[in-house]
Amino acid sequence: FEQSNYPYHVSARTHDQTPFPIPLHEVWEIMSENLFYMTNAYGFEIHSFVLMNNHYHLLVSTPKCNLSQGMQWFGQEFTKTINRISNRKNQLWGGRYY
Repeated sequence: FEQSNYPYHVSARTHDQTPFPIPLHEVWEIMSENLFYMTNAYGFEIHSFVLMNNHYHLLVSTPKCNLSQGMQWFGQEFTKTINRISNRKNQLWGGRYY
């Protein structure tokens, strides 16, 4: 159920809860760039973002009711970038965002 009246609390955790395979400050830079893109491309309104060593929390509003579309792009793009930098080929996320 997608709506535009209230913000979503979105979170995702790495596969097997392992830490990200690159330093956290690099993860932060990648996530920041992707979040900036999402505000422009998908019209997301980012209220808050917290990055931990194996997961994140995002508080976001979606005036266009397009949470699924934006989060799918975010997860795929982030995974491609991390895998390229860390020379990995396996999945990064433990599952879909929730």
